[in-house]
Amino acid sequence: RAEAGFGSQIITKEEMLKVIRIADEATKRGDSLMVAGHCPCRLVYEGVRDYVCIGFGMPVTMSMEVGYGRLPKEGLTEFNGAEWKTLRKEIREGVKVPLKLEEAEALIEEWEKRGLWHIVMSRGRLPLIEAICNCEKRYCTYWMNRFRSGVPEYVLKGHFVARVDPEKCIKCGECWDKCQFGAIHYSATSDNVDIDPTLCMGCGLCHSACPNGAISMVNREDIPIASNLW
Repeated sequence: RAEAGFGSQIITKEEMLKVIRIADEATKRGDSLMVAGHCPCRLVYEGVRDYVCIGFGMPVTMSMEVGYGRLPKEGLTEFNGAEWKTLRKEIREGVKVPLKLEEAEALIEEWEKRGLWHIVMSRGRLPLIEAICNCEKRYCTYWMNRFRSGVPEYVLKGHFVARVDPEKCIKCGECWDKCQFGAIHYSATSDNVDIDPTLCMGCGLCHSACPNGAISMVNREDIPIASNLW
């Protein structure tokens, strides 16, 4: 599937805002539709509908109907025998169709504070962006495909790497609380916080969390040791 263009990449909050603003322009032209839907990964692992994904193009409710169209009409066993018409109504309650630009921007800020990374993805139709998932390590199947199954193309690192300014860093710990990739550590020897550029995925959550503006996001190509680590 990765060879066929099924893949994703981690992006920063700023990049995600650019994507949804482009999508909003397409919506105004009638070329697309922006919607908010639940995370299928979290639904599988916890049975919870957490509406933290943004889809482009086909409305989420419509795509769900297509996906479930072949299931028995008398009841869906994985939903305790619920009939599709009842389940569909329940699903639609949390879906925003269409999702307005202002709503999307507010949601992105909320997800950033929750510590959810942002993944832009395509399901085999590159360069078409089909969705942006906002997830975390314990649920994200894209992350699992990369790190557990050894398929890095499933979720590539971002175009940026986080870097600490030791003069501004107050060693508060906000950054390493947000890092889910083990890239940030405190050095007792130098009494400073370090970010390993070879482990940084470029999500930018540490940058947003830093209260003193000590972390900047720099282009990956400007960091020789990380420039080709995707």
